[in-house]
Amino acid sequence: MRRWMTMAGALVLLTLMTGCPFESTVPLGDPGPGSLDARLAGRWVMTNESGEDASVVFYPFDEEAYYVQLDEKGKPDSTERYRVYTVTIGGEKFLNINKLGEEVEPGAYFFARYDFTKEGALRLRFVGDEKIPKNLAGDRKALVKFVAEHLAGDFLDDTAKPDLMVRPKPAPAKVETAAPKAEAAAPKAD
Repeated sequence: MRRWMTMAGALVLLTLMTGCPFESTVPLGDPGPGSLDARLAGRWVMTNESGEDASVVFYPFDEEAYYVQLDEKGKPDSTERYRVYTVTIGGEKFLNINKLGEEVEPGAYFFARYDFTKEGALRLRFVGDEKIPKNLAGDRKALVKFVAEHLAGDFLDDTAKPDLMVRPKPAPAKVETAAPKAEAAAPKAD
């Protein structure tokens, strides 16, 4: 869960992991028609190993990007905000993630491959910084080429375990029980 939250300091969801997300001054591509994946829209919930929940909501911001808000359960001051859009490289879908806020430089991008499990969970695999040469962080053409050449397996991933988000279960319907009606008194026989 901290990978999303750590984007304030680096990115989020890095609980007990050795790698860190790769940070770039250039995105993997520009937003444009097709940058929104309608399957992402709405609310997702993720739980980390220690049982902490986070809510991640994808709101269409415009025709090319999402406004994404992350809220950690029980921590009202933990809200994180991002501008996110998708690009496709070699048939793989990537999120371009740009933290919003005054404390972050506007050119900081993080990337996550994403897909959906057959059960409908959103699976994220953040691109790690361990194997990508640092000099590619400012050269979009070289970065995209490197990513395209290393799509197979988990080479690009910052951890072997992807992050999973699921749609929240609807709250159980409240069953209202009406107070029993008083039976009408039978007329007295004379």
